[in-house]
Amino acid sequence: MEQQDFAALYSLKRDEELLALAADECSLTAEARAVLTSELARRKLTPLQSRREVTPSSKRKRSDTINMDENPAFNTPAKISYILLFVFCWGTFVELLTVLIREDNHWKQEIGSIIVGMVVVFGPILAVIIWATHRYFRNKQRVKN
Repeated sequence: MEQQDFAALYSLKRDEELLALAADECSLTAEARAVLTSELARRKLTPLQSRREVTPSSKRKRSDTINMDENPAFNTPAKISYILLFVFCWGTFVELLTVLIREDNHWKQEIGSIIVGMVVVFGPILAVIIWATHRYFRNKQRVKN
């Protein structure tokens, strides 16, 4: 990314997001750091953390709690999108089910084949997600102890 791209990106961010970036500035490139410094100065903000070198051991200390407000997957527009997606998928499924029952004499066989297909396709995906989540939390617990 170029400095103009960083400037455009940082100008759209809220003050809290910029301060969070400034607290973890060692993860930024030199160009991004320079643009961040100028954006903070333009907004008359001071970084929460002094501009000293951070040692690797203290670089990534985080609390065990997750701040959902800073996680873009759980902000308000994303929650609204999830709800709309759920309503759309559920409505589509119910409509498909009613059409199958009304129009087809063999609807039980077709619904059975749809369910078997979904289990075959999505079952392994769900199993991998559950396994990876379990492994992540188990490793996190080991590191904590």
